[in-house]
Amino acid sequence: MPGYTIRDLMAVSAAWDQTVLTTIEAHLNHDQPPRLVMEDVEAWNRQARDRRRDLPLLQLRMSFLMTRGELGSLLAIAPPETVDQAIEYPWGERGTVRRLVERYCIARDLEYAEHIAAWRVREGV
Repeated sequence: MPGYTIRDLMAVSAAWDQTVLTTIEAHLNHDQPPRLVMEDVEAWNRQARDRRRDLPLLQLRMSFLMTRGELGSLLAIAPPETVDQAIEYPWGERGTVRRLVERYCIARDLEYAEHIAAWRVREGV
């Protein structure tokens, strides 16, 4: 993501993880997830980054790690059949829990790792 720092990527990842966590919690509680208006994913990413921009780095990092840990714990205790159940995502799309996690957490992490690796090469780090 051009123009994003590693800190920005962590902020956006934390926001996506929180969205995924909230969605899965709602599903397990037989509720609807909070609705999100997401016509432009890049604009949503910028807003997620900007909302966290003034957080101290340690707080941002802890937020990211805690949310990721909560998500992992929730998936570990959820009934196994949960991952393949169809759910409604907060932006109205339907899919499975598995697809939600794979697409919006795992694939995003891999994409961001590529950006970080390219930055390291450019900076000689």
